[in-house]
Amino acid sequence: MAWGKVGNTSGSGDDFDTGVFTSTKFIQVLFHNDATGGTVNRKLRVGNTTIDSGNNYASRSSQNGGSDGTSTSTDNIIQEGATSDAGETGFSLNYIINITTEEKLVIGFGIDVVATGAGTAPNRREQVSKWANTSSQINVVGGHNNGTGDFTTDTDLSVLGTD
Repeated sequence: MAWGKVGNTSGSGDDFDTGVFTSTKFIQVLFHNDATGGTVNRKLRVGNTTIDSGNNYASRSSQNGGSDGTSTSTDNIIQEGATSDAGETGFSLNYIINITTEEKLVIGFGIDVVATGAGTAPNRREQVSKWANTSSQINVVGGHNNGTGDFTTDTDLSVLGTD
């Protein structure tokens, strides 16, 4: 089973996507963001041909080893808590099973820097999510921000795939 890059994009602002790529049964999504001033909340969206921005996602997550929280009937897959202030950064890694007739299940891990320097530990997040689509495979992935700031042009989304 060899992994290969199927999609990649750099983005800025609040929403960007990879464009359509060839679907595979297994997907890895690597998502790095840099923040402008204000709050940046890194979220992930997927779709078939176009990004699904409807309330078709559900997630369960924990930040810094805390209690689980759930988010149901939302318009995104949670990637992190808030990254704020210019120059702060975050990164997440997601594994997705992408079978046409099943809901798309996601397991992900994220990290974000809340302050620079060795005196402050980064935040970590573990999450499981699903996209409740049972009629098509994911062939486009996008980044979404619902905070008051923006992604910078250094923000990157890479998608690897394999069957």
